[in-house]
Amino acid sequence: MNQDRMKNPKIHDLASALAEDVFELDIGAVDAELLAAGYRPEDATSKVGAVIARAIFSKARGQLAKAPAHVSETGTLLRFGPGEARAKLDAIVNRDPGAFPELTMAARKGQSISDADAVSQLEDFLELGIIDPDDLK
Repeated sequence: MNQDRMKNPKIHDLASALAEDVFELDIGAVDAELLAAGYRPEDATSKVGAVIARAIFSKARGQLAKAPAHVSETGTLLRFGPGEARAKLDAIVNRDPGAFPELTMAARKGQSISDADAVSQLEDFLELGIIDPDDLK
């Protein structure tokens, strides 16, 4: 359930009812209401679009600001250049192929993995304590 809905369900219900009323209006009726209130429908359309865009960007900005809190304190953000993560993963696997039998090139039938998959595997290995941060230097 949406957190805003849980905070105040009555306001959420009122907003839903108002939105439903607006969406049920005929566009001609909306234009007539705007003209009666002294607005040009074209101006109202661009203003409403701007309000919606600001709301979307504001919410996204808030979510982005909260993102670092979702990264665990022990988590490590790995950044590698193209091919670098695969090279590091291959070096770790080749150092002890018996420990990683499903990751060897032979087990993958000669197929390479993507950089993103290599980074993901390295992050998992770090988190599980299979490798140390020094292994990535």
